[in-house]
Amino acid sequence: ASLLSTRDANLLKSNVCRYLDQNCRETAHHYRPGVGKNSLQLPYLPKIQILVAMDKLGMTSRLVAACRERESQRADRLFNDPLAGPLAGDEGRALMATLEAVPRQMDVRVPTENPYLAIRTRFMDDAVERAIKSGIRQFAILAAGMDARAFRLNWPPDAVIYEVERSEVLEYKESVLKSLSAKPLANRILVAMDLSEDF
Repeated sequence: ASLLSTRDANLLKSNVCRYLDQNCRETAHHYRPGVGKNSLQLPYLPKIQILVAMDKLGMTSRLVAACRERESQRADRLFNDPLAGPLAGDEGRALMATLEAVPRQMDVRVPTENPYLAIRTRFMDDAVERAIKSGIRQFAILAAGMDARAFRLNWPPDAVIYEVERSEVLEYKESVLKSLSAKPLANRILVAMDLSEDF
C-alpha cells in the first residue's frame, strides 16, 4: 500500500489533534460513561501514526472498529471483539471522537456516544448465529471492512466465510491480523473487489 508522506501525515495529525483540543475538552469526562477505571481516555493522539493510506470510505471501517472496541470494554457489553482495538488504531479512535464531538442534542453537556453501531453489531451477530443453527454454512460479508466475526463467533468446522472488500482495506486489515498472529475460527476467504464497480 502507498504511505502518506511525512508532511501529509503530520498535517493530518495536527488537524485531528487541533479539532479534538478545541471541541472535545468538555466531553472528556464522560467519553466512556459508567465504566470507571476501565474507561478509555479521550484520545488527543500525540503519537498518531498513519500506516496505510485510505480514503474516507475505507476509514469508516476503522471508525466502526473503534465503536466495537468501546462496546467490548463495557461491563454490560453486547459482545466482545478483542481485535476491534488493533483494527481501529489511533486513526479510527480519532475519527470516532471527532464524529461524536459534534452535538446531536440541544444540550451539549449530554454525552454524544452513539449506541447504534454496537446495537447493529449484536443484531447481526444474532442473525448469523440463527443462520448457523438453521444449517447455513456459507456466509458472504459484503464491504467487510474491519469485520472480525470470522475470529470471534462460534463457527461450525465446515463454515466458509467470504469477506468482500476493496484491496487497500484488506491489505491494512491483514497487516494488523498478521501482526497479532490472529487465527480465524472458520475457513475465511478474502475477495478483493470494489462493489461500486461492475463485478
